[in-house]
Amino acid sequence: MDKIEDIDEIVKKIGDFNEKILIVFNKIDILNQNEKRKLEATLKSKKLNFIMISAETKENLEQLKEKIKREQLYKLRILCVFIFLKFKKTGKFFLILGPLLIYVASIYPVSYFLVFSLERQYPFLTEERLHLEDFSQVAYVVVLGNGSFYQKHLPMVSQHTNVQLMRLMEGYRIYHALPHTQMILSGGGSGPVAEGEMMKTLLVSLGANPQALLVEGKSGNTWEEAVNIKDMVGLKKIILVTSAVHMPRAMMLFRKAGFDPIPAPADIRFHNFSDRSFWPSGRYLQSTEAAWYEYLGLIKEKIKFLMPVK
Repeated sequence: MDKIEDIDEIVKKIGDFNEKILIVFNKIDILNQNEKRKLEATLKSKKLNFIMISAETKENLEQLKEKIKREQLYKLRILCVFIFLKFKKTGKFFLILGPLLIYVASIYPVSYFLVFSLERQYPFLTEERLHLEDFSQVAYVVVLGNGSFYQKHLPMVSQHTNVQLMRLMEGYRIYHALPHTQMILSGGGSGPVAEGEMMKTLLVSLGANPQALLVEGKSGNTWEEAVNIKDMVGLKKIILVTSAVHMPRAMMLFRKAGFDPIPAPADIRFHNFSDRSFWPSGRYLQSTEAAWYEYLGLIKEKIKFLMPVK
């Protein structure tokens, strides 16, 4: 507490820039609730722009990221205004180009074209296939996480992204049809509870056998998931469940790790083409963004594959 006055004095000396300063207090995990409330009240009384985090328990790290993102967007807006005022012709060009690109990315035909070519690279694991084909060699059904938000006051289902729920339900459907298998729920995330653990908790609440649910909760990306699962169970035969748009890159990385997975695409964004909708939609823009992310990820992985190992 004796350092607060020093911080307040420094901020006052900076002057007009105090609104752009974000003071980050780390190690709040060593404080009890009363000490946290007292510190927060003191900081608010000083009218400081602050956030209290714990790198150890990952408390409030997501909120810190959001604050940083908002600051970056603020700087971007200032930069755009500067370009428009300093270079009027260039500014007008981008002023027209920006909305045009957003419109193109937000309409059905463009979003469908970009997503469909990713989603249809691997066949869906339908009920008919599960009954007719031989899956006796499969040991695990692997579900890749996509995001969860640990909040005690929220219902359990609402703590998962829609994409993660789609993957989880598809994986559970397949596991239920192949009772000799176990599920591996994968994903670390940046919250206090790993995505894999949260998926397991949800399935157990729905009646799943906890003994059949394994958790990989340390990974931060798809490659780490493949490596960590390999360390857990070896190169056993697996069914890989992830979003259809993510499946090409996931298959590439799991094969690179030594697996020969059976793909089970989930979270299908588009089913049949229709040229009716040229009206922009946030849903189509989100699908376009997901497709571009995967295309860039595929390019990155292929470049890494071609680069010589040091």
